[in-house]
Amino acid sequence: MKKERESNIELLRIVAMLLIISFHYVYESGYKFIELNYNSFIVKLFYLVGELGVNIFLLITGYFLVNGKFSWKKLIKLILEVNFYYIISLILFNARNLGGVRFSNYNKKIYILSSNNF
Repeated sequence: MKKERESNIELLRIVAMLLIISFHYVYESGYKFIELNYNSFIVKLFYLVGELGVNIFLLITGYFLVNGKFSWKKLIKLILEVNFYYIISLILFNARNLGGVRFSNYNKKIYILSSNNF
């Protein structure tokens, strides 16, 4: 039996991703919410809907994974992919002198579950 696509949930996932991007944009900008004005309100709104996007994305992920089976092979593959892309980004950022990403932080970022960096 072929499973039907759930386009409405996929569209909601795309919207959630865009909201998460807006959250990261505001968060990384370093904007300080000192006084309440129109610009501050818009920036704070992007921040809040971005946090909402994270929650929506997690709920959708849980919805699709609720009947899934756990696999050590998939977990190891995911860990290897994350390490690969992290190392590639380290090399690219350091080669272009973009800063912010250092090899000394590698262990802290990769093994976040075993550290107190939450």
